[in-house]
Amino acid sequence: MADEEYLDVVDENDNLIRTATFAEVKEKGLRRRTVNVMIADSGLDRVALALRSRNQKSSPNKWHVTAGGHLNSGETYEQAAYRETLEELFRDEPPQTALKLIEIARFRNDVPAKRKFEYTSFLYAVHSGPFFPDKNETEEIIWRDSDEVIADLARNPDKYTATMGIVMPYFESHRRALGKI
Repeated sequence: MADEEYLDVVDENDNLIRTATFAEVKEKGLRRRTVNVMIADSGLDRVALALRSRNQKSSPNKWHVTAGGHLNSGETYEQAAYRETLEELFRDEPPQTALKLIEIARFRNDVPAKRKFEYTSFLYAVHSGPFFPDKNETEEIIWRDSDEVIADLARNPDKYTATMGIVMPYFESHRRALGKI
């Protein structure tokens, strides 16, 4: 089928093993590459959170990073992060100001009970909007104080995707290293 998506299958160290269809990766629980992008203000004190659409199969109605998804075969992490950000926040229209993506971390993001095995790159970009989210993916986007998000994640983890609990500490460490907190 010409429209079938192909993904790179990788090992636990992010080394390419082979290419497979998206359907095969999901069916067999093969490790794939993914990206998560957090949009922040220029001081990194506030982050834009996306409320996942109620129609999403995974984690509907939960707060999540601003954009994310899987890498297509042959795509770099930065290319996928840029593509996903355009698709999810700007409906494929270039943003009014340039997006400079900065990688904070790469990590294994495995959920064996769900047969989900990923190697993930977490990036951020400074951007103030406006955003035009794809309503099939995102109900709304709100700005929240970074410290409030960390505190709320600890008090109310069920309001957030599991990924948020993984990436926010990386974001906080990055802010600390830059002297932002």
